[in-house]
Amino acid sequence: MDILRDTSIIASVEIDESTVFSKKLMAEHKIKTEFYAPAPLDLQLGDHIVWKETNYSINRASGIEKINNQTYKYSIEFEGPEYGLYN
Repeated sequence: MDILRDTSIIASVEIDESTVFSKKLMAEHKIKTEFYAPAPLDLQLGDHIVWKETNYSINRASGIEKINNQTYKYSIEFEGPEYGLYN
């Protein structure tokens, strides 16, 4: 999965079955993922992914856990475009 800032790829991460798409009428529209990286990633609010021609953005701080010096666990919710209306 490529994570983008504007049109530039800032990270490419491996995803698995723990990555979940969720959409409920008048409720949530997001992609939740957990993955591991060998070094800290420079993720910022507004970074996004594209799935089925829709942008899903990081709108809140990501969860990061340092497992050891070579392993970082990330828990991120990429939110659909509707979440921009709440700001």
